[in-house]
Amino acid sequence: MYKSWVKTAVGVLFMVLLSQPVAQANSSLSKRFYVGVGISNTTLNINEANAMAKFPGNDEIFVGEDAVSLELLLGFKLDEYLSIEMGFVDLGTVTARNGVLTNKLLDVSSVFLDTSLEAKMSERVSLFGKIGVSLWNATYGSSYDSYEDGTGVVYGVGVDLNLYGGDERKLRFEWKRHDFDELFLEKADSVSMMLMINF
Repeated sequence: MYKSWVKTAVGVLFMVLLSQPVAQANSSLSKRFYVGVGISNTTLNINEANAMAKFPGNDEIFVGEDAVSLELLLGFKLDEYLSIEMGFVDLGTVTARNGVLTNKLLDVSSVFLDTSLEAKMSERVSLFGKIGVSLWNATYGSSYDSYEDGTGVVYGVGVDLNLYGGDERKLRFEWKRHDFDELFLEKADSVSMMLMINF
């Protein structure tokens, strides 16, 4: 039930933000767009009982090792506090074991859209929190023609470090959680480090 309320709140927030004319944003911002490229470490959690029911005939279904992958981010500053972002992250692999055979069952990834609120602590340090929508995709085995997808909630917190004193480059450390709407996928926690470039 709480996820439905959160999704509704996120949708309303996005509509409000996107309806604001860009001209009303702080004109002192010389660089509004930014991109982020970095490394993400993600722990994926499943409901094993529901996964066994969804994929019968296996002795065990489990999550493989934490996914270490490239994470990409594109953002736009509405003003000096609020931003909208879109990103991509690999969330991990679900594996099935049947007897002595172990096979990759699913590759799970997400494209996410979020709103980020930033609080500047000093000239070089900023904290932020974010909430948005996770558009997840689960690909079966090695067949990219066979998949399923859905939506969920993504939220997180992090810190931006201005290492050079200007507004061109920052180093970002971030924690995110993806809550899924699928019965066998529960959540995924990601810790990432990214280089942010403003332009």
